[in-house]
Amino acid sequence: MNNPPKQIFTREQLYRKVWQVEYYDDDNTMNVHLSNLRKVLLKLDSDNEYIATVWGIGVKLA
Repeated sequence: MNNPPKQIFTREQLYRKVWQVEYYDDDNTMNVHLSNLRKVLLKLDSDNEYIATVWGIGVKLA
């Protein structure tokens, strides 16, 4: 994705971009994948946060 780091993405936007299917709001898939990705990034670099949650909106690159 060629977007500036400050751009906020909704979970729906990310889901549709990655899986190319309709997003169902009650699906916990994005939360699980984001959590797993954060854990991997934390193991690689525990000093920096790469994915930030923007409460009520979505996520962005930190």
